[in-house]
Amino acid sequence: MTANPRKGFEFDPGRHEYFLDGEYLPSVTEVLEPEEQLDGIPLEDLARGRERGHHVHEACALLCHKNLEWKTLDPLLVPRVEAAKKFLADTNFTVLRVEYRMFDPDLKVAGTMDLFGIMNRYTWVIDWKGGLVSRTAGPQLAAYDKLFRRNFGGRENKRAVVELHEDGRYKVRQFEDSRDYGIFVSALNLFHWRRRTS
Repeated sequence: MTANPRKGFEFDPGRHEYFLDGEYLPSVTEVLEPEEQLDGIPLEDLARGRERGHHVHEACALLCHKNLEWKTLDPLLVPRVEAAKKFLADTNFTVLRVEYRMFDPDLKVAGTMDLFGIMNRYTWVIDWKGGLVSRTAGPQLAAYDKLFRRNFGGRENKRAVVELHEDGRYKVRQFEDSRDYGIFVSALNLFHWRRRTS
């Protein structure tokens, strides 16, 4: 378990769990998981996709930190990571935070934002997606934006998913629905209610 500089906030990387002063905090993705609506996709495919997504995220983080050793990268991941590299170059993206862990002690929730930085003179909250983009992407990004501003203040940031395709292309999908954060809070309230009443 690794301690965060913000006193009492800890993250267990093996179990991908967050704690504040020893109390478990659900993650943003865990809160939204019941709403993903991935019906019809075999569980094996979902598990494979999640594992691949985890490795893509790790590689993209190393890429942003300029520590990626391309020779050691699984060949299956290379096109998607090349797509991330192309996105960063094409947009002249200024990286400010990578894999940044955040929490809200009042709402009792935590999360890890993939990427934060400047693009086209605006600050952006970015989520890498190496597979399916769920309908929960907008609320997820809105939650990360709110958690980030809870830590640092400032105005609302722009939000986008960067889809990383297996042919080396990328697609930027922006989310602007003002209702997204309210949807996340509703899901969070339901999550805490279920835990209290189970």
